[in-house]
Amino acid sequence: MRLAELHGDLALDHDERYLTALIALEPGLQLPLMRADRELREELVWGMLRQEGNRGVSLSASDRSATMGSERTPGWSRTLAASIDEGLIERDRLLDALLDMLAADLPSGRAGWYSRTLRMLSMTLDEAEARQGALCALMSAPVGATVTLAVGQLSALSKAGRLDLELFARSCEGALMGSKANALAALTILRGGLSSAESADLEGLLGVALSFPHAQVQALAIDLASDALRSGLLGSAVVGRLLSDAELDPLVVATLDLLDPGHAATDQADPGLIPEDDPGEQAPAAFLPPPREVADLIPMSADDVSGRVGVLAQGAQMGLEYEALLAFLASPRVRPEYAGIVAPARAAPDHAQIRV
Repeated sequence: MRLAELHGDLALDHDERYLTALIALEPGLQLPLMRADRELREELVWGMLRQEGNRGVSLSASDRSATMGSERTPGWSRTLAASIDEGLIERDRLLDALLDMLAADLPSGRAGWYSRTLRMLSMTLDEAEARQGALCALMSAPVGATVTLAVGQLSALSKAGRLDLELFARSCEGALMGSKANALAALTILRGGLSSAESADLEGLLGVALSFPHAQVQALAIDLASDALRSGLLGSAVVGRLLSDAELDPLVVATLDLLDPGHAATDQADPGLIPEDDPGEQAPAAFLPPPREVADLIPMSADDVSGRVGVLAQGAQMGLEYEALLAFLASPRVRPEYAGIVAPARAAPDHAQIRV
C-alpha cells in the first residue's frame, strides 16, 4: 500500500484506519522504507505509534521483535531502534512518544509493546533523570508491567543519587499497591531518602504499605516507620496508631520490635518494662534495658526476683523482665518459698507486650 502511494498509484487519506494498517507493514520492508521515505519517518510513523489498534491489528499483537533476542528479528521495535542508530529519527522523540502512550491508559495487552520497546532501548541515567516526572506518574498506571518499568528506572536513579525524592514520595503510592517486588523497591527508595520526605506523605504511604498482604513488605514498612520515628519525622503517637490500625501478618507480629509510646529518637535501648498509659509508680531504676544481642541476655537469679515480682505483677505492661521472670519460675532453680508468687505473676499476661 505504502509502496503504491510512493509510486503515485494510490492517493489515500492518512487517517486512523490508514495509520493502523501501517502497523501491519511487512517487517522486511520497514527499515528500507524508513530509509527511503521521509514522510514515513518524519510524520506517519509517529501517528502509527499513537494508534491503539484493534482486535486484528495492533503493535502488541503484530510485533514481538523487542523480546526475540536477535537484532536480525524484524519488527517495528527493532526497526525504530535501527532507525535511531542510523540517524533517521531522534532517540529522545521516540522515548517521549513511548512514555506518552504508556500514560494513555491503554489496556495491558496494548501497553506491553511500549514497555518492551522502552526496555530494549535501555534508557540511560541522563535520559531517565530528564523524564522523572513522566516515570513517577507511571507508578499510578493500572498495568503492572508499566509500574515495574517505572520503578526500575527510578530505583536506578535513586542508587545513583539522582532521584527527586520529594517527587517520588508524592507519587509512589501506586507502587505500594501492586506487586511485592515493586512495593519492596519503593520502600527501599523511601528509606534511603527519608530526610526528603514530608511527614504527611510518609504517614499515608506507611498506612498503605502496612496493609500490603505480604509479611516481607509489612516488615520493611515497619523498618521505615522506625527510621521515621528515630529521625523525628513522625511522632510515636502516629506510628502507634498506624501499627494498631494495620492487620499485620503473624510472622511480622512475632518479630516486631515494639515501637512503644516512650520510644525516643535516639540510639539508646528502650527500658525492659513498658509503663502503662496511666503513669503510676515508676519501675525500679535497676530494671535492665533489653540487650542488643541475644548472647548478652542474662537470665534472672533467685536474688533478682526479690523486689521485682511485686511491680511486675501489678498494673504494668510486661516486657523483657516479665519474660525473664517466667523463665526463672519454670526452671529447676526455683525454691518452694517462691511458689506463692507464681499465681500473681501469671495473672498479668492478658495485657502483656513482649519484645523479641
